[in-house]
Amino acid sequence: MRIREITLDLGGDTLAGLDFGGAGTPVLLVHGSGHNAAAWTDVAARLTDHCRVVAVDLRGHGRTAVDSRNAEQYWRDLADVARALGWENPVLVGHSLGGYAVTAVAASGLLRPAAVCVVDGLVLNTREQAVAEQAHWTTPRRARRCAHGSATDGPPPPTRRTRTSSIACETRRTTI
Repeated sequence: MRIREITLDLGGDTLAGLDFGGAGTPVLLVHGSGHNAAAWTDVAARLTDHCRVVAVDLRGHGRTAVDSRNAEQYWRDLADVARALGWENPVLVGHSLGGYAVTAVAASGLLRPAAVCVVDGLVLNTREQAVAEQAHWTTPRRARRCAHGSATDGPPPPTRRTRTSSIACETRRTTI
């Protein structure tokens, strides 16, 4: 695997990243707080036989010189990164803070990923918000009804959900 350092022009700001090469489904890897794109080297080595893999240094991390003013910048940047790479529907993989960023950009609609994979993600809700949003899972009866697609007791189950160790992936259209 040949690793190439890249810079991504986001229309005024520039982010750094690592291009791991490969061919096939585009995969954007997003590190957690205090890490950088190189944290994904071992994972990328296992993906490049079937995927086109790039890892980005978020603002204030790795070789990216620009800093962030708020957490929203992290996820908004990902839509610009995908455009700079010429990718319309990449698979997004995020760890911790990167998990927040890939989830938020997908939820915002700025980017329509083929799939989202979150590794040890974090949620920026208050405790009260988190409890209120998860109320439909509080009883075994409600959890069973949600799992079977009852529209009255919570959201529909995801299209496909798999769990491997601490990695959870929800697939919408493309499976790696």
